[in-house]
Amino acid sequence: LYPFRAFESKKTAVLCLSGSVMLMIASILAVDFVAINFGFDHYYYMFSDSHKLLALCCSVSAFLLFKNLKIKQNKVINRIASSTFGILLIHSSSGTVCRFLWGDIFHNTEFYSSKWLVLHAIIAVFVTYFACLIIDQLVKLIIEKPIFCIIKHFTNRPKAIEKKIKDTSE
Repeated sequence: LYPFRAFESKKTAVLCLSGSVMLMIASILAVDFVAINFGFDHYYYMFSDSHKLLALCCSVSAFLLFKNLKIKQNKVINRIASSTFGILLIHSSSGTVCRFLWGDIFHNTEFYSSKWLVLHAIIAVFVTYFACLIIDQLVKLIIEKPIFCIIKHFTNRPKAIEKKIKDTSE
């Protein structure tokens, strides 16, 4: 509704995304520097939550970049994209689910200082994403579709009834 022309170009979006990623890398290096020189060993607090300013900047920048891309319609991508919000709700709906998923199933804290950290993170994210994708698609098929059919049945009145209701209300 209210276009902000500064972020309409792909170049600006790429610069913002690159800058925010560089700031995130710099912050990780700064934490490592503090840890080495001052004995800070509570990494958990730096990586435990994604509600940080730099994560927000990176997310908004990535959104702006993809918003400006001209991509053809693709049924598979649209199907997966339709489940993205459901995936978010499934895997991060509560602290209990997060603890179960990242602590009990994937044991993420055991990989903080492992040489397999990056591989473990990639695999854990993909497994979680696709497991939640399957759950969300099943919910749509088994629960949502029948419910929407029932709602549609009761809300779509035949034209004759619509005309009769309109005539009696006048």
